[in-house]
Amino acid sequence: MSIITITVKCDLDNDEIFGRVHVQTTADRTLDWLLDEFCTEKRVKRKETFALRRNAANPELDLAKTIAESGLTDGETIFAYNKNPPPPPPDLPKVPPPALSTWWILAALALAIGAIGLIVLVVVHLTLIRGHRGRGAHSTKAYIYAWRSSKYRGNGVVLQKATAHTSLPIQVAGGLSQMREAVSAVRPAVPEKLEKQTKLYLGATAGMRMYRSVNASKAEAVLSDARKILRPGGSGGFHFEVGGVRILEGDEEARAGWLAVNFLKGGFGDLPAREAAQNAGSTANPPPDLPATFGSLDLGDGSVQVAFESPPDSPPDSPDTRPLTVYGRTRRVYAHSFGCYGLGAAQRRAIGRAIADAGYDDGKPVDFPCWQLGTRQRGVRPPCSDGLFTVPAAKVDARFLVSGSGDASRCRLLAARFFNSLCNQTSCSFNNVYQPDPVGKFVAFSGFYHVADFFNLTANRRAASRPSANLTEVSILVDSFCSRSYRPSGSVSEARLRWLCFDGIFVESLLRGLGFNDSNWSNIEFLDKTRTDNKLAWPLGYMILQSASSPTEGLIWAVPLPLFICLIVLFVLLLALAVLFACIALRTSRGKRKGYKPF
Repeated sequence: MSIITITVKCDLDNDEIFGRVHVQTTADRTLDWLLDEFCTEKRVKRKETFALRRNAANPELDLAKTIAESGLTDGETIFAYNKNPPPPPPDLPKVPPPALSTWWILAALALAIGAIGLIVLVVVHLTLIRGHRGRGAHSTKAYIYAWRSSKYRGNGVVLQKATAHTSLPIQVAGGLSQMREAVSAVRPAVPEKLEKQTKLYLGATAGMRMYRSVNASKAEAVLSDARKILRPGGSGGFHFEVGGVRILEGDEEARAGWLAVNFLKGGFGDLPAREAAQNAGSTANPPPDLPATFGSLDLGDGSVQVAFESPPDSPPDSPDTRPLTVYGRTRRVYAHSFGCYGLGAAQRRAIGRAIADAGYDDGKPVDFPCWQLGTRQRGVRPPCSDGLFTVPAAKVDARFLVSGSGDASRCRLLAARFFNSLCNQTSCSFNNVYQPDPVGKFVAFSGFYHVADFFNLTANRRAASRPSANLTEVSILVDSFCSRSYRPSGSVSEARLRWLCFDGIFVESLLRGLGFNDSNWSNIEFLDKTRTDNKLAWPLGYMILQSASSPTEGLIWAVPLPLFICLIVLFVLLLALAVLFACIALRTSRGKRKGYKPF
């Protein structure tokens, strides 16, 4: 039997099976065999619903018949098809691209988060400002201090930004007005945007402590008036956050002075370098061999403060000795304040004592050995405290003419009457006040410095003019000055020059009372400021303490440098995403205008 060719063309409605198959066979083969050959050639599994037909208009061919019986001839084309094709899959819903508003919302969110994050990080690493006003016995001083919010081991590395001072204390007429002027003078040092988060502290010291001891209700009224001026929206017109307005106790002032001394003299180590290392991500502990701390001697107008690290062999429960934690270390610090032993208070007590010794006779000049010969003044301020001298009722309003005699020996005896050597403690300074022996180096500042500077006893002058001076030589130097006749000097005010004889003798007596002598005199350094911008004063130490309790307030917290960099990168990426979303939003809006095309 001859060979014929039958062409089977695919009509299965299957996108995966298409084309045609040319089958060479004999006419006695069945159509069923022909369909099998087609499926084999196309590599498709045959289904029961597959069939053959001549074309769409002709009925199905009987697969049991042969090619000849079906009337197919050589070269004819037939179609393989599916009798019961599966229903077409449902149309998938077209997902339109995000609406224009959605892309813009995403862009806005990314922009807001990125921008706000960057701004907050910058604010975190900006310097925070803190204000402080210190009120001395007879003046008011305003300081602006700043430190980074990151701090170092719990305390800020403080930098002085501005200072201002007045001549009146706040408890006298015009004092509160001058206080307002002092704060206004330093106000420009605070950036306007930081003013509302800048804390302002008022710490009243010896003058207000003495005022409180005489009339507590009036002292509180003065503080209340000060709060009204300083508070936000108050009569002072300030916007600072008031951190505290109160009278500092003497030991607080002494510890603050000790902190200031050691901060500036390196008693706590190289704090700026360690803060920088901490901010760079270093977690190393400070070296154990920190330098020894310095003692502090602070002579104000109304009181004198002494503070130093208590020796290891001192009793653990000794009076005036407390643990003080600063920059991650705890030390036991002895601190004491002697009220009425400031320079101004001592001057008033001395002249009051001389008037009392003269029997309150206002008919003739009162001899005062602590002024140089030729010094005269009418009218005397009252002594440091009421009850120290009993003024006759008839002499309460009397005015006395005081005349200097320049007798250093008698002046020294007069000053010595203020120092009682009685001691019922294991160790005392004077007036039966417990004090360990002063050990180590000391820094004397404030009134101590100004008196020492006049007598060429400060570090720079001592090295040049009297490198081997001891306390005995200081006594000789002061005695020589006292014996001179009074002669006004253009470089020193008349009011100060009048008292320098007494000041020198009183400072010498005070230092002896605090335990200093010829053998340890060289341990004292008289200092006013260091190479930094910070003036040596107790408000600096007070701010160091306050920095520990001034947290990372509000949105301000400490961020180590590695985390800071990572967050910067993150927020910059968010800003880049904001730009990308905005571009997509613009493209989508153009596509809608032209008709949507999927992409």
